[in-house]
Amino acid sequence: MLSDRDWTHPQGGRTGTNLHAQVTRWLAAGHRVTIVACSYDGAQALERDGKLTRHRIGGPLDCIPARGLEARRGKLVPDADVVLGVINGITVLTPLWLRKPRVAQIHHIRRDHYVRELGRLGRVAAPLVETLPLRLLYRTTRFVTVSESSAADIAARWSRAGA
Repeated sequence: MLSDRDWTHPQGGRTGTNLHAQVTRWLAAGHRVTIVACSYDGAQALERDGKLTRHRIGGPLDCIPARGLEARRGKLVPDADVVLGVINGITVLTPLWLRKPRVAQIHHIRRDHYVRELGRLGRVAAPLVETLPLRLLYRTTRFVTVSESSAADIAARWSRAGA
């Protein structure tokens, strides 16, 4: 699993809660799970607990390229069967570099968040860092989301030209 934050991150929020629930189920089913996420103050770079391994790499500004680079090198999880890439506003661009089977998870479209936080700049940033990469690079990637309303919002964004 590639994610910006795991559930132990101080800003893990509802995404972290959802990911923890998923990972708990996978482990209970006997799967081995490795999470590659951003680090934070006080976090251990590597944690192992039975079949769960957590790698924490980089900080808020270099987390995404650092995770992608390390995952691409295959050093962290050389034998992964499938990779779940959690897209939380910014993608790790896995279709460009990951050759393993992959699934993308989006909890919700963050476009409105960009506008609230960045104003006019957010209106430009949202399509560039969220919508465009998803439309252009993830055409053959399977997606999962957490609710019917999120699925409808995602589908609506993909079906509108220029949205």
